[in-house]
Amino acid sequence: MTDTARAALGLSLAATIVPYLPWVRARALTRGAFAALSGAWVAYPLASRWQVWLLVAALAGLAAIIPVDRRREQLPRKVPTTAAAVVAIALGAGLLLDAGGTWRAVERALESDSAVAITLGLLAAVFPLGAAIGTLTAPWAREVERHFGPTEELPHGLQGAGAYIGWLERSAIFIAVVLGHPGAVAAIFTAKSLARFPSFRREAFAEYYLIGTLLSLFGATAAAVGIRLALGLTAT
Repeated sequence: MTDTARAALGLSLAATIVPYLPWVRARALTRGAFAALSGAWVAYPLASRWQVWLLVAALAGLAAIIPVDRRREQLPRKVPTTAAAVVAIALGAGLLLDAGGTWRAVERALESDSAVAITLGLLAAVFPLGAAIGTLTAPWAREVERHFGPTEELPHGLQGAGAYIGWLERSAIFIAVVLGHPGAVAAIFTAKSLARFPSFRREAFAEYYLIGTLLSLFGATAAAVGIRLALGLTAT
């Protein structure tokens, strides 16, 4: 992948991800900061060209002002703080024990086209794709409710668990395909189906589940194949 192709792909993915990224999208400051950091990572090989930094600045500014869905999310607030702390501690320990080796590892990560493409591709497959699937399946969700009688209840699980399951499902599919193990997708699909099996007594719910799951499967697979092709690999 050329540096220009890396910048075009990376900045496009970053712009797509920001409005849908949990823990980030709720505030203009966090949206702008994420866009600036991801843009700087993408632009690292072209750091000597002022034009690319102009694009990064424009991306950060656009991310900060773009309108987003501000509905409250049921998400643990300590997750991003804990993750940042773990990374900071690991980096600090590495610099303390072997500053030269740690810095070379950081430079390799910054320069790696694979790291950029896979990381941003994974985020795009998990969050924007999830939002698109939710929008596409919303009419069927309302239809499912109409198929249940007044004394019946829709199958309900833990609050917010559905979103996490979707994120984990698409993450697992994307990683399996990117690493060249598409056969693992069948195991993921089977495990999710077994967990939902008691709810399949109603045909409407089973069809709704199947539509959402297949959209998730095909979308994550297509994203992973696209990243492999962008990196010069075969589709599988």
